[in-house]
Amino acid sequence: MKGVCSGLHPRIQDYMWGPDRLNDPARQRALTAAAQVLCDMCPIRSACLADAIGADDQYGVFGGLTVKGRRTLARFAQTEGVVPDGSELSRSRFVAWLDMHPEAIDQARIVQTERRRGERGDRRSRAVEALGGRARTVAFLSALSGAGKTISVVCTAWALASDGAPVRVVDMAPDGHLCAWARTAERSGRTLPFDVVDAAAFEESGAGHDGGWTLLDAPHGASRGTRRALECASLAILVSRTDEESLKATWQMSHHLAVASSVLIADAADRREGDRAQAWLDEHRLAHTVAAIGHDDGLAALPEPGERPPAGTGYGTLANELRDVFRTH
Repeated sequence: MKGVCSGLHPRIQDYMWGPDRLNDPARQRALTAAAQVLCDMCPIRSACLADAIGADDQYGVFGGLTVKGRRTLARFAQTEGVVPDGSELSRSRFVAWLDMHPEAIDQARIVQTERRRGERGDRRSRAVEALGGRARTVAFLSALSGAGKTISVVCTAWALASDGAPVRVVDMAPDGHLCAWARTAERSGRTLPFDVVDAAAFEESGAGHDGGWTLLDAPHGASRGTRRALECASLAILVSRTDEESLKATWQMSHHLAVASSVLIADAADRREGDRAQAWLDEHRLAHTVAAIGHDDGLAALPEPGERPPAGTGYGTLANELRDVFRTH
């Protein structure tokens, strides 16, 4: 009997079941996920895992599990007296045990996934704690449209500027909506307490801003503007709605970030809904801001060009939280 992978071109096999040879984390994750799907339906999955674990193979995906997942599975077996040591007898016993306990494979994968999440949380906490002295460049992102991201950028910029600190907002969206909003304010004779520039002007001037704040309004989803924002940012604020679709999309997005991040709930109908959304984030070990912006203290649309947002919004709390994160003393 042959494995499912045997029907694929050898080159495809090399990349799907040995993705760690690629110097591209995103492609590695995608190929590992695809390999796991095929392994899940393979008739010789147990034997494949027995061979890899018995040989202590340190490379690639076998039976749908990475190296760390296979180690976890081996520990499960050892607790029941089955020790895959590479001998033919131990191999046969391991295959028999695994055929009786196929759920152990999924359990090993879950354990490893939870461990990675915990490591990400630890890294995120350490990264946030270490932001003092870093450039105060914050990227605002959203996995889905309609989350209130641009409104959050404007209101946060206004709140940060309230103590006299220089603030620059960078409109990285292709349509330049925020720059147009700022020009309308200028034509009407209203002075914004912060600068609004487009991506080209930002690139020309560089990421530094004389010790002030730079808020990057990145396009939603995955795009060149979003990638560039993340390259420049010291911190990412992921703006999310309270519905589960938006929360899940935000959760998935957070796992692809190489920068410290925190989720901002920006459309809660009331305090209770905001608390529920933040509880969901806590359950999934996703860092979030202290503030959750509700309908009663948030905005349904951008304020009129140059018009100050209503006082007492949750964005003042967010601004204070950002000041604390980047404080150097």
